[in-house]
Amino acid sequence: MNGFMAEFFQSYLVGFMILFTVTAGGLLILLIHLLVGGQWGLASRKPLRAITGMFPWVTLLFIPVLLGAHFIYPWTNPEVAADLGRKGVWLTLPFFGLRAALFFAFFNAITFKVRKLITPETPKHPIEYFQRIGGLSMFSFAVVASLAIFDWMMSLEPHWSSTLYGVMIIMGGGLTAFALIIITLAWLQNPARPIPISEKASHDLGNLMFAFTIFWTYMAVSQYIIMWSGNLPEEIPWYIVRNSGGWHLVSYLVVIGQFVLPFLLLLAQRRKKNITRLARVAFFILCMRVVDNFWLIVPDFSPQQFRLHILDIVVIGGLIALWFTLYRRNFAKEVLA
Repeated sequence: MNGFMAEFFQSYLVGFMILFTVTAGGLLILLIHLLVGGQWGLASRKPLRAITGMFPWVTLLFIPVLLGAHFIYPWTNPEVAADLGRKGVWLTLPFFGLRAALFFAFFNAITFKVRKLITPETPKHPIEYFQRIGGLSMFSFAVVASLAIFDWMMSLEPHWSSTLYGVMIIMGGGLTAFALIIITLAWLQNPARPIPISEKASHDLGNLMFAFTIFWTYMAVSQYIIMWSGNLPEEIPWYIVRNSGGWHLVSYLVVIGQFVLPFLLLLAQRRKKNITRLARVAFFILCMRVVDNFWLIVPDFSPQQFRLHILDIVVIGGLIALWFTLYRRNFAKEVLA
């Protein structure tokens, strides 16, 4: 029974982090739009509001992670905790739960504030006000989101740490959100539906998705080079695990599918100006983001060899389906508003 529960909660964490990163990525993009403006942001407002409107649901979906923490995080074991030194003060279950509550309070509060500003109505404040709010919010968002990712993902390997890890995951979330926005807007390119998109807006969205692909790659490669060149015993095992036991094949898939192919496909200007063709690339990226999250988390549970359990498919697929169902409902409300 314990084995089944462990498999369930470990699979649940993968699914939850996929949902959290796309929702947080949507908030990041909304803050970028608040800061810099642009036609791409005006075309994306309704999908963005629908994505960020998912934060209350994501907050509720975190509860099983907290309840199953003993099956997920090794630092809940007293023997492991005793070996963590000063990290052991930070990685305690009550403090972990308190931090999660504070993180979600922040995400929901900032989302509520920004969604009130980003509306279809005529702005009630000068552009400098939006830029000031966007700049301050983006800085605080980056700090809080990084801390949350450190807690929920990086602490799966409590002896390992990376200052670039949080930023890399945030960039990946932004990439996921851009892919989802493009797919949503492509679905709306029908005379019977109300949101047409211009070639320029489509081109801008394609360029931004391309930029986030580069940003994510830069962070991932920088982390790899720094750790491999440092060659410290507490750092390199994270990569050794992901380059052996069958996980190395997933590593190659992530490199090719999340950088090489999107990079080559998004170089074409004509493809980026056509939202339907761009959406095909976006869908491929969306699938690869699921693979990447799986690759980031599951090797910590199965370091010796590649593992794909039936619960991974059922639980992760179920959570994604639930999130998309709620997202479509949010988006329908935005369209009718």
